[in-house]
Amino acid sequence: MTRNDQQARRLASVPGIGTINATAPLAALGDGSAFTKGRDFAAWLGLTPRQHSTGGKTKMLGSSKRGNR
Repeated sequence: MTRNDQQARRLASVPGIGTINATAPLAALGDGSAFTKGRDFAAWLGLTPRQHSTGGKTKMLGSSKRGNR
């Protein structure tokens, strides 16, 4: 699939992304038109910091490199 698909080849050209990691988002998302910004895609992946809000005050916590709980 990576050889035939232009988007998969573009993703595979990014350092650290191989053929499997290039085809996985394409299989899950298609063309990616559901996201208006890259930040929306990062939130869908779970790469955004945790948030704890109370009383109108927002406190952004750090993001973990250990993955999901």
